Amino acid sequence: MNESTAWSTALGVVMVIAALRPAAAVGLSGVLAVFTVILTAYVIHDATAGAVTLTRVLSHLPVLIGTTLAFLVWRGTRPTEPDPRSDDAAATANVTLPDNATRGRRRGHLYPTDGSAA
Repeated sequence: MNESTAWSTALGVVMVIAALRPAAAVGLSGVLAVFTVILTAYVIHDATAGAVTLTRVLSHLPVLIGTTLAFLVWRGTRPTEPDPRSDDAAATANVTLPDNATRGRRRGHLYPTDGSAA
């Protein structure tokens, strides 16, 4: 048992969690992407030095597959922004707002905007 076993086990557990709760795939896909890039660099270095067998190189395929699946789950669960050219955007453009209201997200304050003491 060593650190790489602990790391592989942790990644496996988080992959299962991301399968059950797709929102977890956001963080998992970023970590796996970096891990896969670094692992690929090590494998290429070891393969060119003749220090690794083909079986050992192929043993890293589950990491590559897991990275791909995490990205697919993340892409499938991302909220989509409405297309400004779509009919939905045109429908919301026709909404009449009160005089003191603005479109978009409200930022920059934590206080009521109507000046009430409540």
